Formats: sequence, structure tokens, C-alpha cells
Amino acid sequence: MLIEFVPKAVTMKFSKAPTLPLVRFAGLVLAAHLGAVGCVAVATTGPGELYILTVGVEPELTAKGERDPYALDAVFVRQALARAETQYSTTHSRVLSGKQATRANVLEALGWLGMSVETEDVAIVFFSAHGDADPKKGYHIDLIGSEDAKGDPLLRGSELNAALAEVRGRTILLLDTCSAGAVLTAGGGKATQTAVIAACTAAESSDGQWERTDRPHGWYVIALCEALGGRADTNQDGIVTLSEVSSYLPARAKHFYREQNAMVATEKELLELPLARIDRNNPAIALWPPEPREPAATPAEDEQEQ
Repeated sequence: MLIEFVPKAVTMKFSKAPTLPLVRFAGLVLAAHLGAVGCVAVATTGPGELYILTVGVEPELTAKGERDPYALDAVFVRQALARAETQYSTTHSRVLSGKQATRANVLEALGWLGMSVETEDVAIVFFSAHGDADPKKGYHIDLIGSEDAKGDPLLRGSELNAALAEVRGRTILLLDTCSAGAVLTAGGGKATQTAVIAACTAAESSDGQWERTDRPHGWYVIALCEALGGRADTNQDGIVTLSEVSSYLPARAKHFYREQNAMVATEKELLELPLARIDRNNPAIALWPPEPREPAATPAEDEQEQ
């Protein structure tokens, strides 16, 4: 049952949810360079419908026509969330990456969620971008402005909160930006059934990860995709819940890099929401070696070492 499309988008159907490892999904990785990807997948059973919106962009890289790893993050998270599709009656999704991650497109997509999601449905919203908690502007996410370069490129936290407050169903907000925890105090309204997993201090991975195209580029997103891939299934019942992701992600990201902090704010009744069903014939994998990484040395530390 096809419901939603993104204009000029690549549309795909899945007869069943794809499985990790993520490196197998070459088709969706290529689609990131095309901009927006609209996908509708049909499942057989589940509590309500699933709506997915993933956004990723680094405006300067996109403006230069260079490869944007933030855009790829949006695609990788959409891939990982394919494991959730069998737990819901129908899945609707939009991926806004690179040039398609404009303020206007994101606001329109948030409005789509507000108009479409019913009380029994679940909406998952993900952002990978630069963010800041400016004393004057408040928390905001850097997107792409209008083509004449005069349009406002910022999505303010108050605007994001106001849009999510219009969503009638249950909402999970996943934010991988600097200062993302500030969204909780950004004003604009409060959704009644919302869970937030935010990177309070965003950190990009090292060891050449920026150049890789077969996996996400940030510690938060790597930990998130690992969690949805099955590594968070601590009770080994074959279902990864919001509770399990909430426990796994902050600890795993901080294990990678000690200055990578993430916070969780959720209502108790949302904790058992299913976010992935695990294929026991395709075991979960680590997307990055388990050894913790040390923060990069500051210039002052470099001088002392010399």
C-alpha cells in the first residue's frame, strides 16, 4: 500500500526488511548522493504504522559538491531502521540528505508527520548535522537555505519541538548534533509521547573513518546502528526495544570516545517500543573495533609533547 513519496525521489519497496551488515546496502548508499529518498515498505502485522524521517547534511561540504558523510549517516540510519518494519503494519519513510536537507524540505516533512501520524502509530526522526545552543538564537540545527543563499538555513529547536508537538502518535527523536540536549529546553511546545536520545557533545570518529563510505562517520551513529543491528538485544529475545537502545547507545559511544556524551529523556510507557527485529541467522556485528579512543590532543598538549 503506497502512501507517501518525496518529489524526484528514488522509491524502493522491500518485501522483507534488509539485514545488517550495513555494507551490503550499496543501493541506498548511492541514493544518498541523489538527495531525497522516499521509501515505502509493507509489513504484515504490527501495532499501528511506522513513520521514519532521517536528515543528514554538512552545508559547506554539500555547497562545494564534496562527499558529505553527514548525508550518508541519514541513509545508514534508515537502513538500520529497516529491521523495525516487520513490527508495524506499514512503513512510510523519507530521507533528506545533502542538497535535499533544506530548511523548507525539513519543515514540510515535519508537517507531513503532524498530518499523517495517528495515535496508534510511531514516528522516528533522526538528524545528523551541525548544531549549536547560541545564547541569542537558542538551540538550532544547520541546514541548507534557499537557492539564492539569502534564505534562513537554520531549524530552531523551538520549531522542531512545535512540529513534534503536532504529532498525535508516539515519537522518537534521535539527534546527533553538538549541544543536542538543549532541544529539551528550547521551547515551542512539548509532545506528550516523545523519547529523545541526544548527543550532548557530538564527536566525529577518527582513524580515517571520515573517508569511509561503508559505515557511518560519527560515534553516536555507529553506536545507534550497532544497537539496531542487534547488539543492544541484551535479553536475547530477538527484539530490540527503545529501552535497550537507550541503555546501549550512550555507553557504547562513550566507550569509543570518552568525550562523546549522549543523554536520554523518555516516558516510561515508550520504553518497550520495538525498534528492530533480529535475524538470528545474521548475527549482529560491531561496526568499529571495541577499543576506546582517546580524545585528540589539543594544540597546547602537542607543544608540551614536543
